[in-house]
Amino acid sequence: MSSAGDVIKEAIYAIEQRYSQKGDFTGVPSGFDDLDSMTTGFQKSEMVVIGARPSVGKTAFALTLAANIAIKQKINCGFFTLEMTTLSVMQRLLSLQANINSNKIRTGLLKPSDFNSLTDAASSIYDSPLWIDDTPNMKLLDLRAQARRMVSKHDVKIIFIDYLGLITFEDKRIPRHEQMAEVSRSLKALARELDIPVIALSQVGRQTEGKAPGLADLRESGAIEQDADMVMFLHRDRGIDNQEGTPENIETELIIAKQRNGPVGVVKMAFIPHFTKFVPLAHSS
Repeated sequence: MSSAGDVIKEAIYAIEQRYSQKGDFTGVPSGFDDLDSMTTGFQKSEMVVIGARPSVGKTAFALTLAANIAIKQKINCGFFTLEMTTLSVMQRLLSLQANINSNKIRTGLLKPSDFNSLTDAASSIYDSPLWIDDTPNMKLLDLRAQARRMVSKHDVKIIFIDYLGLITFEDKRIPRHEQMAEVSRSLKALARELDIPVIALSQVGRQTEGKAPGLADLRESGAIEQDADMVMFLHRDRGIDNQEGTPENIETELIIAKQRNGPVGVVKMAFIPHFTKFVPLAHSS
């Protein structure tokens, strides 16, 4: 329990710090200026949910953010991948960092000149403060324990979880929507306990196919919408994916549908499928 007098001192100090920074980011910068100008970075103690339909690029966006944070800015970052192996994650990171077609990396159909870019990319990834956990079917209690270890041992400042629906709940007898509600509450509590942003990916329902998703479309539990401090959706015309040939970049909207302490709106960016990464729209041409 805290007295109003104690809390007001902290509040005034925080305001003075922000004033002295003159508009600089108060949280962990995403690496996307338009997004950071709306959020001032990912804030401590907040749970952020990124939702999208399958194949729109949730994992690619999360890895792009992790690369911006850990590789470019050298901010300690944790990444839980419940769907992919660490090797698959690393191949994606090499593709987006080296700007080499991910299919070439998977198939080995590389040119000799590609290895210079791969070597440079590997060096920057090797030196980055990024920790990856690929435990499959991870239970909620194990994820929380491992997140605590990441913070205590490696001083991690932000954690990504890919994705919510693959976290295993201990009691399988409980209905699925109640399991997900408990997972959501637990991750929000974890963000507050560790005093870092926790970013969790989530699927959205089929009813959003062909239209922009909204808060009510988050799958499996309405508790996710309630617990999250920020909810963002990736949205683009998936019909482009089915056209003949793969476009060099695909305009994508990042919809900030909820932000407890800031504005909502849309940030335009580009998805580059060859490199499985996102870039600011102005940089895609």
